[in-house]
Amino acid sequence: MSQFVHRNVLCCVSGIVHTMAQQYGIAEGDVGELAEEAFELFQPTVDDDARAEALDNNGAQVCVDAYNSWFVQEADGDALELPGADDRSSALEAAVAELNLEDEARECAGEIYEHWVVTAFFGAHLADRGHTVGSFGDLRVWGRPCTGQAISMDRDVIAIFRDTIET
Repeated sequence: MSQFVHRNVLCCVSGIVHTMAQQYGIAEGDVGELAEEAFELFQPTVDDDARAEALDNNGAQVCVDAYNSWFVQEADGDALELPGADDRSSALEAAVAELNLEDEARECAGEIYEHWVVTAFFGAHLADRGHTVGSFGDLRVWGRPCTGQAISMDRDVIAIFRDTIET
């Protein structure tokens, strides 16, 4: 596991990403573009859990009826149909949009605490699991949503390792 992490997580760039993100909206040209990339690396990916939490915080939930039609049940008892939703994930996304809860869903998604340069392989697997992964110049950077423990102990890192050795 340790070798897997060392091969795929190359170096910490938290300091430079943080410094550049502070220039977002100020700097222009190439530096401005880099500042925008840094700023975006601080934006957590809004996943189904964050959307469900935002809905729950507002007394709403997504439901499916006997005909496989998705709707959002609001706290006041109103039910809004979610046309085009064909699974829980698309229903959650549509419900959050319908109730204008995008900002709250972003808040429920948590925070990014660290930034690490990762390989393309590892970055793709992290992105598939809902992590923030983006470009910073010519580097692929992972926005790590936790801190204070070894990367090899992160739940999704362990899962990616297991998936890799099982294939």
